Amino acid sequence: MKILVTGSNGFIGNHLMKKLVKGGFLVEGISRSKSATDYKTHCVDIRDFLPLKKIFRNGDFNVAIHLAGETSELDIITMFMSNVLGTLHFLECCRIYNVKKIIFVSGHNVYAPTSRLPISENSKLESSTSYGTTKILA
Repeated sequence: MKILVTGSNGFIGNHLMKKLVKGGFLVEGISRSKSATDYKTHCVDIRDFLPLKKIFRNGDFNVAIHLAGETSELDIITMFMSNVLGTLHFLECCRIYNVKKIIFVSGHNVYAPTSRLPISENSKLESSTSYGTTKILA
């Protein structure tokens, strides 16, 4: 099985990639920044559709895991472009290149405040942050 992970150099992405490699999966990562890794990393911004499309075209991925996202509340335009437009680019590439399984990771910021834990995917969507709003839009 061949897996593509966006945001592969982030905190969660880096740990996930190491676990997948250790599990014997063929993995490739996408990140805005390059770093030394035990797996193939493409240094691409998901807001740029054509380079992203090229990775998918050459990849033949069975699974695509979307972790990439901008979290800085100080730059809402960049956050919107990355989290909404970048996710659209990711999904379009998955559609074009027939990726069978897609995993989209978000965060608790998309859900209404609650004292009921754990939060489930069926919980009410209501964000009080720009980050959460862009994830809901995505």
